[in-house]
Amino acid sequence: MRCAKCGTEFNSPFCPNCGTAVMNSNLAFHEAEVKKRKEKALVTFQWYSWQSASLSLLS
Repeated sequence: MRCAKCGTEFNSPFCPNCGTAVMNSNLAFHEAEVKKRKEKALVTFQWYSWQSASLSLLS
């Protein structure tokens, strides 16, 4: 997640750079970003699977 005060990336309850505590809204934002990345990875995987199946049918 990213510190709201200094912008440092970290994965702990406190920013290692400035010591600011993680706020619930920052944590919710981080969880939404993780979910979005997982969904994008799934769509990408499904697209590659479809491409692979199409190529094997054409061969």
